[in-house]
Amino acid sequence: MSHTVLEALQALTKVLRTASPSPEVESRLAELRRAATDQLAHETELTAQVERYQTILARALDVAATTSLGSVAGRVLDGMIEVTDARRGFVGLVDDHHRWSILVARTRDRGDITDPTAQLSRTIVTEMLAKGDAVVTFDARHDDDKPADSVVALDLRSVACLPLRWEGRTIGFVYLDDPGTR
Repeated sequence: MSHTVLEALQALTKVLRTASPSPEVESRLAELRRAATDQLAHETELTAQVERYQTILARALDVAATTSLGSVAGRVLDGMIEVTDARRGFVGLVDDHHRWSILVARTRDRGDITDPTAQLSRTIVTEMLAKGDAVVTFDARHDDDKPADSVVALDLRSVACLPLRWEGRTIGFVYLDDPGTR
C-alpha cells in the first residue's frame, strides 16, 4: 500500500507543479495530498509497531529456551532495554523483608554494569517497594523540589522501576533508566 501512496503523492505533486488547475481542483488535490501523507505516516507507524512486536516475540521465544534464572533475567532485560530504548537496565530480587539485590545489570549494548547497586537510584527502588506500584518519571531531576541525591549523582532523566509480583507479593523489580540527555 505504501508504494501506491508514494506514487499518488508524486503524481499529485507533478499535477500541482505542471498544470494550472482551478482553485476548486487545486483545493481537492491538496486534500488528497494531505490524506495520502497521513496514510503514509500511519503505515510507517504500523510498520514500527510490527517490528517492536516481532522483537518482543523473538525475545520471548529466546527466554523460553533458557533454563537458569540469571540467564532468563538477562535475556528479558536485554529485550526490555531494546524495546524501550533505555540506556541501561537492572533486574533485582526482593526478599520477604524488602531487602533487595541486583541479579543482572546491563547496558544497551549488552555489556555488564560493574558495581550495579551504585549505578541506580536506591531512592526510586525504595519508593517502588514502599508503594508496591511502578515508579515512572520522565524527568527525574525536576519532578521533585529536591531530587534524590542518587538521581543528581547519576544524572538521571527517565527512570522506570517496575515491580515483579508473584502471588500478591513483590519478588523483584525491573529498573530501566536513561542517564543525561541524548
